[in-house]
Amino acid sequence: MCRQHAIDYDRPETIEETAELVTSLGGTGIPIQVDTSRSHRFQALANRIRDDHGAIDVLVNDIWGAEILKGHPPT
Repeated sequence: MCRQHAIDYDRPETIEETAELVTSLGGTGIPIQVDTSRSHRFQALANRIRDDHGAIDVLVNDIWGAEILKGHPPT
């Protein structure tokens, strides 16, 4: 599988790898990259999930990007 959604943060995994992990643990991991700060894009994602799957059980928004806006947390 092509790992096309690498992130700009200091994290090794891609969203595809995260979805594969969810699936390997018994769930259904679906890698979808969306900018949730844009309400129309988030609404489109919600509509897609509802149309494709009827409902969503868990949504993981793991990378939120505030360190770009505010800097990294103090160490």
